[in-house]
Amino acid sequence: MKNTIKILALSAALATAGCEQFLTVNPQDSLVKENYYTSAEAVRANTASLYASVWFDFTSRFQYMGGDMLSGDLFYTYSDEGQFYLNTVTDNNQYSNLGWQGLYNVISYANSVILDMPEPARANGVSETVIEHALGEAYLFRALSYYMLTEYWHEVPIITNAESLITSGNVQDIYVAKATQRSLYRFICEDLERAIEMLPEQDNEGGRVNRWSAKGLMAKVCLTRACYEKNNGGYADDENDYFELAKQYAKEVITKGPALSTNFSELFEIAPENPSETLIAVQCITGGYGYGNSRSVEWGRNGVITGVSCWGGGKAPTLSLQEAFDEHPRDGRRRWTYMQQGDVYPALAVGESDYYGTGEVDYSNGYVYRNSSSDLTTESPNEGLSHIKKYIINSNGGVNIGTMQDGSNNLYLLRVADVYFVYAEACLKGDLNASLTDAEALGYVNDVLNRGGDSDAGYTVESLTYTELLKERRKEFAFEGINWFDIQRLSYLSKQAALDYINGMYRDKVWVFNWEKFGQDYPDATDANRYEAMNKSGHEYYSRQWYTRVDSENYTDVGTGSNVDTSNRAAAIVLTERNLTIALPADVVTKAPILNEPAVDYYAQ
Repeated sequence: MKNTIKILALSAALATAGCEQFLTVNPQDSLVKENYYTSAEAVRANTASLYASVWFDFTSRFQYMGGDMLSGDLFYTYSDEGQFYLNTVTDNNQYSNLGWQGLYNVISYANSVILDMPEPARANGVSETVIEHALGEAYLFRALSYYMLTEYWHEVPIITNAESLITSGNVQDIYVAKATQRSLYRFICEDLERAIEMLPEQDNEGGRVNRWSAKGLMAKVCLTRACYEKNNGGYADDENDYFELAKQYAKEVITKGPALSTNFSELFEIAPENPSETLIAVQCITGGYGYGNSRSVEWGRNGVITGVSCWGGGKAPTLSLQEAFDEHPRDGRRRWTYMQQGDVYPALAVGESDYYGTGEVDYSNGYVYRNSSSDLTTESPNEGLSHIKKYIINSNGGVNIGTMQDGSNNLYLLRVADVYFVYAEACLKGDLNASLTDAEALGYVNDVLNRGGDSDAGYTVESLTYTELLKERRKEFAFEGINWFDIQRLSYLSKQAALDYINGMYRDKVWVFNWEKFGQDYPDATDANRYEAMNKSGHEYYSRQWYTRVDSENYTDVGTGSNVDTSNRAAAIVLTERNLTIALPADVVTKAPILNEPAVDYYAQ
């Protein structure tokens, strides 16, 4: 698949132009029929773009801002990015607009394949099998894009034709009304039913979606639909039990489909490429801006570990997420999710000739994480006293990550582990007062919890409440841009339960260096003393404080869990019901005032 992606620089450029051309020109009069869909290879090359740069506007930033910052897993407070963490996302937020645009880019491209490809491909002698597989890919990616749009904005337009979507520069003008959330779920399931029928059980090209990808996504969509319909009346003409359907699809994937990867630590590296756990992934290459994984640059602490310039020093796993991992010290996933004092990463030593040179790297063992580097500037502590590890890779001589936010490690959109959890959650049938005791479901959960990456790591659970199950999902999928969807499902069952869950994270809790204690212990302090204090084990010279604290000199620790002291908490970061939906981007609504009108039920023509 990567070999196919590598030849798509020209194809992607044509795709962008092709989308605009598709939206404004009769496809039968275009050059596509005669010059592009000329063979099976050409059709496959065209659909390969569905896995590549067409996703970049969404994945580069909005995916983690909406999925990880909004959900309370990733701390960062700067400018428009910080709005997602501080619960102040406005309709003018540039990244919200980019996320919307990015998902409709995927839909536009999928629509192009669905509408433009079959007739010219048949005219050029392409087999029906190849055409069907290509259509299956397009239906799956369109369904996935609409699923994500629905979970962020709830009511969005369903676009299936050229006339409804006109591309003008970087803004898409939409001339159809929003569809109701019920209609969206029905439409998504219809697309996935087509994808299941059309896709092969296995594709010879690694990284391409198959029938198991579609069934895995169908399981998750059915679970989401079931939660929504449980408290929203359902359909008068639909007697399906979507909790049961979610279980059926999930079990089929679990028992007959691709295997759960045995080593969590390998999932977010460059190799193995497309491990067995991959159901849907953006195929990334080091091919310039827009073609690769930007996480190492966006999240990387410093060039000491990436080998290229990056700006993730201020981004941290929240104290709440860290406390969740602390509940199970043997959780082997933690070290591969985020870095803490003393963690060693052999693969992150970039070599003395690279970037900053020696830094804080022990070249015999690898990169050793410290709160601060010895020069107190190259690497500085952040509010979480921790930095993200998941998806972070290094240059390795320039092979794996370029200077243009283009790491070559793929970005997951759906993993087998997600389907394991879907089965377990569906067993609870949306009952927030129930506990999961089903042995088969717990077995699937424990399979996920016991493949952390450290040989002796792992733990098991004997029962789980609904929120405890979400917490286990939270740890598994932290920094993968999907945890907001879990909060959405909970909100469909009970908005108050969702707000209690997320506000109980106390996302404004941060670590603050205790200068008072430091001054007492080091009255004649030097930089060496400061380095020593900052890197003491056990956070000896740090206190948990509120991000918006009243008294910056109050170093009384605010505590954790049920012992949190909120008496000194000001301007708290608290979500309310209105924050469970992101505002439609103002730029989009200005160009399409119809989006201000009430949503309507959508039925395919």
